[in-house]
Order: sequence, then structure tokens, then C-alpha cells
Amino acid sequence: MASFVGNFPRLIALTAVFGLLVDASLGTLSADPISWRLEWPRTDFSKHSVPFAGIKSGGPPKDGIPAIDAPRFERLADGKATGSSAALGDTERVVDGRVLDFGTTGKLRNSDLVMYDRQTESWWQQFTGEAIVGAMTGHHLRLIPSRLESFDRFRQRFPQGKVLIPNNPNARNYGRNPYVGYDATGRRPFLYDGLLPDGIEPMERVVAVEVVPGRHQAWALALLRRRGTIESADLLLQWQPGQASALDKSTIPAGRDVGNVIVQRRQDDQLVDVPYDVTFAFVFHAFRPNSPIHKDVSDTQGFK
Repeated sequence: MASFVGNFPRLIALTAVFGLLVDASLGTLSADPISWRLEWPRTDFSKHSVPFAGIKSGGPPKDGIPAIDAPRFERLADGKATGSSAALGDTERVVDGRVLDFGTTGKLRNSDLVMYDRQTESWWQQFTGEAIVGAMTGHHLRLIPSRLESFDRFRQRFPQGKVLIPNNPNARNYGRNPYVGYDATGRRPFLYDGLLPDGIEPMERVVAVEVVPGRHQAWALALLRRRGTIESADLLLQWQPGQASALDKSTIPAGRDVGNVIVQRRQDDQLVDVPYDVTFAFVFHAFRPNSPIHKDVSDTQGFK
């Protein structure tokens, strides 16, 4: 399992995927559990933007997935770094001029990781980057363009680049998948009884993009894979083979090829990377229920 990097919250892309284990039903607002107040005495539970009933325990306690507070990097040319993919992503952690660093609450909402900042112990939704409980409620982390790509592609693009390496290589087997078959076709999301998207398998991967501020769309990864390239307004989505699913086989390199995705925007006659997520269809629908998922070539609104 990938670890959580406290100073780079979106570097946990794989961890967030591994943690998709929660009931998405929000229900009615209920009193926050006493256990929360005991464990989180600094969190201001009087401020929240979502019903508490939708926040569930994911199993691990607070900081049960440890943050990497002193990351070590190794130059590719110097070391023996291995792996099937590199999660190259992050959000801007400066909010209102205040530098925040993050840990894991052990909680999930809509099958997605809930983080907390150590400065105010507010709770943040990983998928949206929004503070949902505590003093920072309503604030958003600014997404920074990033790519989740195969290690080999990263090495080709940046031969002098650096890769994050474990402080203790023996602490975890980073090449082992403890959730074999989690993303299998036809499988219902584990412990999820929320609404599912129409016309697409809930566990099918989609590429989610904020196309303009406040407006989101997603494209089925299978569609992008068939076409190779999709153009939508000023956006360009591309797919190329060569990245293994981290949730398929017991060893990650043996996982089926889900490919590499790049999302860019045409700007001043150039292509620049934009933020995107490769997530499951049910996750996108849970957080963006009124946003479209483009699934086939007959959907002419989604691309050209």
C-alpha cells in the first residue's frame, strides 16, 4: 500500500484508491459521535458542510496510514528504485497564507479518504480538496497539474529525475496488492450502498476533469483507450499503454494494463497539463451527481 505524504496530499493517489470502503449514504444529520470528540479535541465540530452520518470509519485509526514527514528522494541514475507506477500529483497546501500539512483521519466519505490538517485539525475530502469539518470548513486546496504514470515513462521523460523511496524499505512490501480483484468488472463497490451512475459499470475507471471553474465532466477510460485521443473544446485527453492496475493481481506489476492518461489544455498555441483524476465511475457520481460521464462514441457532446 502506498503511504501518505503529509506535505503532498495528492501524492496518495494509490492510497486513496485502496481505501474505497465506505457507505456513501449521507442520511440525515446526526449528532457527532462522542468518540470523535475524545479523539479529536481540537476539531471544531460545530462547523461542517456535510452530514456527519456520511462519514464512516475506514478501519485504521487516526494516522493509521502514516504520513511521510521526512521524504527521501533518490536520483534515478544513482539508485535501484523500482515500481510499476509513479504517483506524481499534489495540491497547493497554502490556504489563506497559512502552510498546512496533513495526516489521515482514518475516516472515509463516499469511499474516499478524509484527511486532516495538523494546524487546525479540520477534516478535508481528498477527492474534492475541500474542508468539510472544522475551522477550515468551506476552504479548498488548489489542485496542481500532475500525472499518474508508469515508472518507465517517468524515467524516459526525466532521466535525471528523483523518485521517493522508503525510509525503511522493510516496513512494507510496496509491490504487493492487499486488495486482489478490487477493480474487477461486475463487482459492486465494497460496503457502498449509495446511488450508482447509469449506463456504466460502477468500478469502471473514468477520467475526471474540471472543464471550467465549477463545471466537471468525466470520460470513460475504456472509451479513451479505444480512441487514443479525445478532444473536447480546448481539452485534449490522451491514452497510451504501459501502466499496471494496482488493484488487480497480488503483485502490482502483474496487474492488467490500464494505461497512462495525459490531460492537457490548448493555451497560446501550446499544450499545458491540467489537473485530472483517474477514478471509479461510482466515486465521480457520488461527488458530482449532476455532472456527465461520457461513455461512448454516440455522445457527441463529450468530444470531437
